[in-house]
Amino acid sequence: MPPKPKRTKPDRRAVAVVGPGWVQVRSDRTPNQFDRRAFNVTTALDILRIVEAVPLGHPNSAVQVWVLAEHVTALGLEFRPDPNQSHKHQRADVERQLAKAGKPFLASAIDAGWTLQGNGLGARATFSRTDVDGKMRSVAIVLEPYQWLLDGKGAGVTGQDGTVTELDLDPVRRAAQIIERIEVVDELLDVLPLATPALAATKLLDRDQVIARAARKRGAPMIDAKGRKLHRPIDEAGVIPKLDGRAGIGSNDVFPATNWWRQPTKAEIENATWAIQLDQRWAYPYAVNELWLGYGTPRWVDGEEAQKLAWKLATDADRQVFALWRAQPPTWDEKHIFPPHPDFTNANGVLAWLFPPTLKILTGDPDNFGGGYTIEHLNISGAWVWPESGQMLQRLYKSAKKCWDHLNDPANDNPALKAWLESFGKNSVRAAIGRHASKFAQDDADPDKRDRPKPWRYQPIWWPAATAATTARLWWQAQRIRAKHYVWPIQAATDSLTYLVDDEQLAALEDADDKRLGILKVDKVQPFMPDVADELRERLSELRGSSPNRILWPPEAKGQADAADQDSDQDYELDETDEEVE
Repeated sequence: MPPKPKRTKPDRRAVAVVGPGWVQVRSDRTPNQFDRRAFNVTTALDILRIVEAVPLGHPNSAVQVWVLAEHVTALGLEFRPDPNQSHKHQRADVERQLAKAGKPFLASAIDAGWTLQGNGLGARATFSRTDVDGKMRSVAIVLEPYQWLLDGKGAGVTGQDGTVTELDLDPVRRAAQIIERIEVVDELLDVLPLATPALAATKLLDRDQVIARAARKRGAPMIDAKGRKLHRPIDEAGVIPKLDGRAGIGSNDVFPATNWWRQPTKAEIENATWAIQLDQRWAYPYAVNELWLGYGTPRWVDGEEAQKLAWKLATDADRQVFALWRAQPPTWDEKHIFPPHPDFTNANGVLAWLFPPTLKILTGDPDNFGGGYTIEHLNISGAWVWPESGQMLQRLYKSAKKCWDHLNDPANDNPALKAWLESFGKNSVRAAIGRHASKFAQDDADPDKRDRPKPWRYQPIWWPAATAATTARLWWQAQRIRAKHYVWPIQAATDSLTYLVDDEQLAALEDADDKRLGILKVDKVQPFMPDVADELRERLSELRGSSPNRILWPPEAKGQADAADQDSDQDYELDETDEEVE
């Protein structure tokens, strides 16, 4: 079979960077080179003229012109926040000063017929104008030194201070880095990165809905000859149905994040030579590959019907349904491994709501590392069933897979760019899934708050469903490691496991990593020193109040992890202005 042709960079330029007295763009003559041209920028209109002079263009995103910190200072737009203020007050103060000082800077562009989105100059100011041919042109002016206003975690284009993803101090090299980062995302995903990774991934899902709506509008077939849906337009914002028990608190409690640990045995402490943490490689991007997700208004079904539906899902590998079963499982009394659902406890009959991945792993064959439960064991009393469902986030997996393949291409040997892309690719998917349950997405779907609401963006049940799928896979992996290597985890988070192992077990677990997404990789390794072992022995009876990780991975030891990685339990709720092109 002939090899697939290598993807080439899009034949376009969509980004420019303004420095002190010059503008830098990608060369249209020599690949991987840049052209720097003398250009005096004093107003926003000067920047918009760059777009026509280069020219810049993009079919799916607003083209971007970045203004480096050195030139922001020259324009008189540098404002330093009071370090004694809280982040919230620093942000409000800088935004107020930018809006006031930015009025003269923006005026000439507005006078020339450009329309400014929003209320004034900020970290990003987007202008739009309809050309004589009727096409809408949009340009985002991006002020480099103020990206912290939109991206407090350093996950966007400018990277994270103090890590390999941090931008260069030299303005010429920094301009090249910004262009490279934006263009590699464009090359792989066909969209330009926005203020945060989540928004770029959200744009991909928006395009799916635009295509689905256009197909429906022109009367194209929506179902193929085999009865499979070709398009799935979503016309209403999602809901979390009425749930009792802990799940009734909010979307994060429908399926809580796993945070489990146990006291290591004396034998485990005595035999261990290493403490290791295994992490699912790009856990959430992998989880959404085949994850079936529902949309529309769910209906309630009572006990017998819910049990039959659960039985069909458990016994038919090809059966797909999106539902949430109300169950009261028996006591979880296994001390050496975490429960497949965080609400399973050592009390009998505790209420838990089960997504399909959890139900499947619980009822799976023990010989294939399943739980071995029967439907009767789970005491199912009803279920919420969604009327429509499908692989709604598979595009996110495909985008992550493109990033991963690019990272593993031997031709790509730029360490800083690779570290940044790994962080961007992984976190864009996880953050985009979480954004479906955010206040920003809820506002996007609200016709009272948006002129053109996007109901598909607010699907709050998808985030806990993705968490359930990630946890189910982690549980299956832990059972597989137990059977193959005779070792049990002492700590589990939603997408990571901590073990005490000997030399042979460490080597076997490192060899098991075949570099695929979703596979457990050795993320942290630390010699299990006598002083750490002694501390664990002394505190076996005291660990009720803190986990073994507090001893095994103190703050000074965490530097061994990849600096480009985000912590697995990081909060990805966004804090940004959603600027985009329709």
